[in-house]
Amino acid sequence: MQNFIKTSFFIYIFIIFCSLNNAFAQSRFHEGEITNTNGKKEKGYIFIRKLEKTPQSIEFKKSIEDKESTSYSCHDLTEFTVLGDKYVSAIVESEISSRINNLSESPVLETTSDTTFVQVLMDGSKKLYYYKNEMGNENFYILYEDNLKLLTYKKYSTFNKETERKANAENKRYISELALYLNECPNTSELLKTTTYNKKNLLKLYKKYYNCIDEPQTNYPKKEKTHIINIGALAGATFSNLSFSSANPSSREKEYLHRGNFENKPSAFIGASFEYHFPIYRNKLSFYNELFYSSARYNSSYTNGILDNDVFESTINMNFIKMVNMIRFRFLLPNDQNIFINFGYGTSFTINSENEKTVYRERLGETTIEKSEAVDKIPNTILSFNSGIGYQYKNISIEGRYEISYPHYMESMVFSSKNKNYNIVFSYRFLQKIKTKKAK
Repeated sequence: MQNFIKTSFFIYIFIIFCSLNNAFAQSRFHEGEITNTNGKKEKGYIFIRKLEKTPQSIEFKKSIEDKESTSYSCHDLTEFTVLGDKYVSAIVESEISSRINNLSESPVLETTSDTTFVQVLMDGSKKLYYYKNEMGNENFYILYEDNLKLLTYKKYSTFNKETERKANAENKRYISELALYLNECPNTSELLKTTTYNKKNLLKLYKKYYNCIDEPQTNYPKKEKTHIINIGALAGATFSNLSFSSANPSSREKEYLHRGNFENKPSAFIGASFEYHFPIYRNKLSFYNELFYSSARYNSSYTNGILDNDVFESTINMNFIKMVNMIRFRFLLPNDQNIFINFGYGTSFTINSENEKTVYRERLGETTIEKSEAVDKIPNTILSFNSGIGYQYKNISIEGRYEISYPHYMESMVFSSKNKNYNIVFSYRFLQKIKTKKAK
């Protein structure tokens, strides 16, 4: 029976694991919208391959369930939006000299012309664009006379005559360019002096400018932080295996433990769950917790047939409250489905227990019965390590979970024990709280 249970458990894990490939492929695509060169807009799902650089092309699906996707470049689209980001196609000049090693000795920009997508950082009467080229250089642009104008910045090497050594210098002409571009608000002049050539500082400058002139603007990326809390009920079954080992396997000391076969009847558990979704990765990462009541019942019968033909019957029963804390990650699927994996630890608190050994000895035709404790002690707490994989549809989920622990039943270090649990967990989410706020 136990072999059938283990086989069924691993078949379930294998089926869910095989589904991960499709789930992972679909989870790369996110809801978005494209606009072609004719001005036609189309909603669907977008995948960007190289997030570390400004994309040169995207993959697009009309439906998340479509197996094939269409590739679009900046020559095919005028703009697209995905994950709160907006990109437009443009022909721009980008700075290509090294900003880390082998710095140029000239403050004059070395540029190349690129036809590419650029990211919109600020949209309004005064715009700000961003492009990270193949060199890894960050380039920022303003809209001037219907063209994207590169804000001038270059890091270069110079020779210090006083120290007779090379030193790094910066061409910061972008400061005077922005002073002219944002001249409607004199209050930005002090901040502008300390504004460095990066997203954070330039966006801070633009926000102050728009607050000054009191005009509407759109700040990209339009990301929102969503905090999600789930509360649910759970129930399930545990199929357990308890084994003992000895540092001296040939010894007859406590041989009924390390030579016996502790069988466990399937036990049920029932409890509650609490889950907090982190406001990152589209809330796919969460901190998952359970609190439930369960039990474990182990019985072993061992016969020493070498000399005495004694029969050892051992019983170890426990009722406990268990707390499980895990990190969970979801692979999102259409129609409010997901496949999840999780790992963490559990702590069992023993409420009551039974620890008994009965020895039947037969001597000269007479049978004597001796009763004592099977193990030295029943631990008050047992720490276990958990990992699992499951499937969720709307509010209902099923999970296969593997758990292993090493409880200390014996005082002597000669003996050790290992407990392996195979759990099937059914869960129902009956309460969900969602709070959304704009990310800073």
